[in-house]
Parts: sequence; structure tokens; C-alpha cells
Amino acid sequence: MKRILAVIALALLLGGCAANLTKPETFIERAAYAEASAQGYIKTLSALTCQKYTAAGVCASPGRPLHPARSVGYLDTLSKARAAAKIAIGMPLTGGECLGQPSTPEACLALASSMLLEVERILTEAQTKGK
Repeated sequence: MKRILAVIALALLLGGCAANLTKPETFIERAAYAEASAQGYIKTLSALTCQKYTAAGVCASPGRPLHPARSVGYLDTLSKARAAAKIAIGMPLTGGECLGQPSTPEACLALASSMLLEVERILTEAQTKGK
């Protein structure tokens, strides 16, 4: 049942119906928000990653300040955050394992959120740099 609710919440978020949700409040809403945020950050990461460099080592595409090697690391963090949010949804209330560590569903979702906040900070700085 939790998974069905998560899918519905995610569909609402991605479908634009979430504009009415100013702040995710329930556990399911927060997990869906984490997933939707991660997907948005992946798109932003792609848009900010340089794909081609000049002979001088400067990105050939203006506005793309991130080096591909660093972007891979950020993508890995986003993948872990998505995994943690997914694990949190399916975890029993009594707890379980989150990314290899004992956890509760709330703590697992908090871990996902903290990873997302770190990537958000990095992407915000990169967007400022790329302008």
C-alpha cells in the first residue's frame, strides 16, 4: 500500500499537480518530493556538465562549469539519495537497513534529504559560476 501511495504522490509531483503542495508534510509526500528533487537535480547536473574542452583545457560550451569527473560523483550521490528514499518507503516502521546501516524510515529519509541538500548547494554554486 505504501508503494502505491508513493507512486501516486510521485505522479502528482511530476505531473504538475504538486503546485498546490507548498511543502510536503506526510512521510509519503516527503519521499516523493525527494525522488522528484533528485530527478530535477539530475537534469540540472547534465545541463551544467561540460562535455567538450578546448586544447587549453577550457570548456567549449559556456555556462557548463562542472567537470565530468565531478559530475559522476554528484550523480552517485543522487543515486544513493534516490535509493535511500525508496528504501525508506518500503522499510517497516520498526526499522531496517538503509544504505548498509541500521536505520528507521525517518532516519533513512533524512539521510536522502541531506544528500539532496548537499547536491542542491553544489548545483546552485555551479549555476552562479556558469552565468
